[in-house]
Amino acid sequence: VRSVRLGQLDGRTARIVADLQTPASYALDRSSDGKTITIYIDTADPARQVIVIDPGHGTLSEWDSYVPGAIGPSGLREWDVNRRISMLLGNILLNEGYTVIYTNENNTGLSLEERALVAGLSGADLLVSIHSNASTNRSLSGTMTFYYDAPEYEQGSTRIQKSIALAGFIQAELLNRLQREDKGVQKANFAVLRNCSIPAVLVEVAFISNPVEEKLLADPAFQRRAAEAIALGIKRYYNYSE
Repeated sequence: VRSVRLGQLDGRTARIVADLQTPASYALDRSSDGKTITIYIDTADPARQVIVIDPGHGTLSEWDSYVPGAIGPSGLREWDVNRRISMLLGNILLNEGYTVIYTNENNTGLSLEERALVAGLSGADLLVSIHSNASTNRSLSGTMTFYYDAPEYEQGSTRIQKSIALAGFIQAELLNRLQREDKGVQKANFAVLRNCSIPAVLVEVAFISNPVEEKLLADPAFQRRAAEAIALGIKRYYNYSE
């Protein structure tokens, strides 16, 4: 970092600009009271593994509104949970020496297809999309991890096999750390997985529609355990791949 500049755009918005000497990877961490934001910046070493983190939802729509995802019984927004877990995950991975790229850190105009494109264009090794599940049946609970339900001709490809392995490692660590019901590793035709050219998984941490799990998802300690579990699953995947 050569220098850091601060601009007050209006009464509610400030902008921080870091002038860089080389390409960099960075992550943000907000304190539990919301008063402090820590910015971690590190060199984007091409020799490091590159991981794309996709915080689910937050897509801008008409009139500059955004899609918050599912809403819990008490009003908790899925986007807020997904973003928090994603930022925590990015910080952990950055401090472990990985290069981290986010598809979005705030509300974004990127479509699901474009989020997947970020992974391919960035030369990343894998993509992890973070979500909180929801159902009209509020008694449903648990953790599940998805990989792409590829057509038959592609099911044996390296991309799909690596996605299955990654999903398995992440799901196992989430179950160990969160102690929620095992909803399994499953395949799905989600756009962010279907359009991704590298190994990719979508994690449903818990059900925001379930009153008990909504409270857990709002808990910073639970969010951190989820992030730690996903990070450990990624590390196990790399050890397996090597």
